[in-house]
Amino acid sequence: MSEKTIAILALEHVYASSLATYADAVQVARAHLTRVPQENRICLKSVLVSPNGEAVEASNGMRMQTVAFDRLPTPDAIVVPGLNYPGREPFEARLAASQPVLRWLRQQAARGIPVVGNCTGTALLAEAGLLDGCEAVTTPWWVKWFR
Repeated sequence: MSEKTIAILALEHVYASSLATYADAVQVARAHLTRVPQENRICLKSVLVSPNGEAVEASNGMRMQTVAFDRLPTPDAIVVPGLNYPGREPFEARLAASQPVLRWLRQQAARGIPVVGNCTGTALLAEAGLLDGCEAVTTPWWVKWFR
């Protein structure tokens, strides 16, 4: 049985609901995989990751333990959930201070690992250059920012 790991990026002020959506989707998929014949079955798991592996606090105050980038075995995919959006200037300052995260996302994408995001998490993909030359779907209030 092969094992597949989905890394869920957990940063300070992540929307807990956005992060949990990915974790729940992996859990539901894992439950459905029990119906697949054993010889075709995969073991699917998710892991919360962050630059340093410390606990992060979601926008609702919930704290979650993470695994550091450098302690994570090579993931099979990476998902970037939405981050709290306190306004354009503070959000852009946060993006500018996210160089270790952006570097890690670029490194993983260069290795061929799929990287996807939703909501404001897509801003990290854009800042990392992972959307350059690609079509992307976003909310109307972000269109100017993405261009």
